[in-house]
Amino acid sequence: VVEPNPSPYRVFLNDTNNWVVPTEQLARLGLASYVGLNRSMIDNVVIKKSMEDAIHNVVVEPVNALFSSYSSTVSDHLPVTTRLFLNEVVTSVQEEPTVEGAAIRIAPNPVSTNGSVELVNETPGMVSVTVTDVLGNTVMTLENGIMEAQIKLYTVDATQLASGTYSIVMMKNGASTRVPFVVVK
Repeated sequence: VVEPNPSPYRVFLNDTNNWVVPTEQLARLGLASYVGLNRSMIDNVVIKKSMEDAIHNVVVEPVNALFSSYSSTVSDHLPVTTRLFLNEVVTSVQEEPTVEGAAIRIAPNPVSTNGSVELVNETPGMVSVTVTDVLGNTVMTLENGIMEAQIKLYTVDATQLASGTYSIVMMKNGASTRVPFVVVK
């Protein structure tokens, strides 16, 4: 019987004084990042113990639910993401526009086909998210209503827009912020 090579990942699991493996909880819940035969959680996030309090969430992104050919055309591994809330702001990173209790961003920018808009809503409230042209006319409504605390993703179908400058406008409880983006065809 051939013994398998020891996993280098085991070093981090065993060193709980220095390392945290937030994806270990996902594995215990039966979630899998590998979608091939023998589904398992093999794509892990390892974080220094000193950063443990900054962990907000760890997610296996269900991109295979968004398009059925993902595992045959992209990868048999699902992306695993970790959101950290840090007390210190990194000065080389531009802050996302915010209103109290919410932030919004779009990627990629410029957009040619589809843009992904991420809304981080930390507190419940009335939220409106629209796409406007340079004259301020609403060309697309992404959200309009009462929203619980959550992170929500939207798609901007840029194929329906002419080349030019637009904005994602988020209003929450009467306050607003705007994120400009460019559509290039």
